[in-house]
Amino acid sequence: MIAVAYDDAVLLAARETGLAEAAFPASCPWTFQEMMDDGFRPDPSA
Repeated sequence: MIAVAYDDAVLLAARETGLAEAAFPASCPWTFQEMMDDGFRPDPSA
């Protein structure tokens, strides 16, 4: 489910920003546990 949602999000982000889909990671860079953790903050340099 996360993979499908991520693919959809990449399509939307590419359309919204004008960036190529290839500009985004091919798969979601975060685990389900990280996404569910209220205290998790992605590393902006990643």
